[in-house]
Amino acid sequence: MPRGTAGSVRVGNGAVFQGAGRIGGDFTASPQATTAIAIGEPLQVQGQANLAGTLHLLAPAPGYPVGSSERLMGYRSHTGAFSAVTYGSGFFYTAQLDYGSNSLDARLERTSAASTASARARRRQWWTVCAWPTACSTTPPACSRVAATTP
Repeated sequence: MPRGTAGSVRVGNGAVFQGAGRIGGDFTASPQATTAIAIGEPLQVQGQANLAGTLHLLAPAPGYPVGSSERLMGYRSHTGAFSAVTYGSGFFYTAQLDYGSNSLDARLERTSAASTASARARRRQWWTVCAWPTACSTTPPACSRVAATTP
């Protein structure tokens, strides 16, 4: 993941931003973008965070003590919200997002590996069905979100 300070960042439709550190200006995620953040490695936005698209939560580094509430992003101000939350490999929590005036936090609840694997298997099956254009000639919104975030 990139670290350090960057100027303003705009994540376009279909793009994935994965990083930690500081953004010296504004952060903008488009409606079909994915923002990936690892637990324990929050993103600090010096300006305004314009949030949309999917938030993809990544597992923390080995040995990191995960708390019941984790800071994901700090910002001067924000608009919008993520429309969906997805989870990376090895992430055994569900998250409830808490949009504060100056930060985005996740309230985390531990899940079992079996329930996480089952949910991921269902998502992969949906992705397989939606990968064929003829099966999704009238793509439902859930299909397009999964297609944008499932590797």
